[in-house]
Amino acid sequence: EDHRLNVIIREYLDKYRDILLDAADDGTTNNFLLLIAKGKPFSGPAFSTHMKSVFYHLTGVSVNLHLLRSSFVTYCYGDSQCTDAMKDSLASALRHTRKQAQLTYDRRNSSEKKSLAVSLASELAENTIESLSAQPSDRNAGLDKVMTSPPQATPPNSENNKTVRHLGRHLTGHAKNDALSSQCTDAMKDSLASALRNTRKQAQLTYDRRNSSEKKSLAVSLASELAENTIESLSAQPSDRNAGLDKGSWVALTVEGSTLANPNILLARIQNLMPGRKASLLWFKATAEKGLYAFHYDEASWIESLDALVPVQVKEIKNSPGLYKLTTSLKKIHRAVLGNN
Repeated sequence: EDHRLNVIIREYLDKYRDILLDAADDGTTNNFLLLIAKGKPFSGPAFSTHMKSVFYHLTGVSVNLHLLRSSFVTYCYGDSQCTDAMKDSLASALRHTRKQAQLTYDRRNSSEKKSLAVSLASELAENTIESLSAQPSDRNAGLDKVMTSPPQATPPNSENNKTVRHLGRHLTGHAKNDALSSQCTDAMKDSLASALRNTRKQAQLTYDRRNSSEKKSLAVSLASELAENTIESLSAQPSDRNAGLDKGSWVALTVEGSTLANPNILLARIQNLMPGRKASLLWFKATAEKGLYAFHYDEASWIESLDALVPVQVKEIKNSPGLYKLTTSLKKIHRAVLGNN
């Protein structure tokens, strides 16, 4: 099917190449691709009607162009193969910010997002292990370029050499359970190989008695550990929801004791940004009328960390100067800081 579609597009481009490339009578270029039967570009309504007709003939379902667009973008945002560049392009085409498009069209739940993060972290761990395994041994990194005299070799049949060989066999017999266990680092293996006058590969083949199942289990364990560390480090990164905060921005803070069923917040406006990711705030106190707030003067300065602030939307009440209505849901503010707790 992909090959057939490619052939159709190539035939279309060959047929209308002159029209697509040549300038129009008024000197403007024809920056369009889909044409009607007369060789003219689709108007907006005509293109919408055409797409509805095509979709109806293909599926038997009548839909509008907005639903088609929403379905396509939702599918893309839910696909693990959709790269950041593709998401940026989609957001640009929809005249949204990437964050707006993500909030609108990304329908994956937290479990699906966590599963994707674990999958990506595991893949990164496997690639890291492979790259480390592919690195050449550095056991000779400390050797000097110039040696004053060659090392004195021990006669092969001497009593000392027998003792060394016996000691080597004794040590390497325990290496299976000790030195070559999962806690044995590459540096330790290189030291053992050097002491036995073997290459690291020779020592590995000779003394590593683990079977393929045990080696695979160790690799999976290392990959899982690296994946968990990656996820923890990502989770520990501060939220970027406050990246756009500036002087005059409206923000909210959750009050101690706030719950999702009964959220309790304070409304404020940033007076000044301060060093150390802090902000000086002006308090807008809740009035007797629910959902409305007014400025409240307090002699004490109010300073909070930017990480504790949640950006909110506020609109001024007409014919009531100094009175503001909070349009952001209280539960949404609570979730931004405390989740569903």
